[in-house]
Amino acid sequence: MPNAKVKLLIVDDEVSIRTSLSELFSALGYCVRSAGDGRSALSEIQREIPEILLSDLNMPGMSGFEFLHMVRSLLPEIHVVAMSGAFSGTCVPPGIVADAFFAKGSDPAFLIKTVEAMTQTERTPSRQRSMEYPTRISTARAIPLSSVAGVPL
Repeated sequence: MPNAKVKLLIVDDEVSIRTSLSELFSALGYCVRSAGDGRSALSEIQREIPEILLSDLNMPGMSGFEFLHMVRSLLPEIHVVAMSGAFSGTCVPPGIVADAFFAKGSDPAFLIKTVEAMTQTERTPSRQRSMEYPTRISTARAIPLSSVAGVPL
């Protein structure tokens, strides 16, 4: 069981997924917070930087692609798991800036093992991966990087 100090942020616009993942990882001893979209997640990150981030890719407003790209650009030390029902398999799809991928609807044991493995290793930021661009950016106005208070630019 992981140390209760491991901070996990779950970002998903579907309340049922956010709630079930929060309950699952809380029961496993993680310190869990959640957000319903990328903008709310940025506010949560301003309050306290998580060690691990689980994020949906298809969200309204700021897409998960855009959100993860921003997080990876600002805070490359955070472990990132991208989640989606639009992709399958266990490999990170091209253009997604994440350390791992979880296909929604697949076995949650894989997600648990992935997160547990991340608690055992320190993330070494990869310059190449952090410079990739998302494959989709929402048409909503992006939050300027300078407005993310408390996060070093």
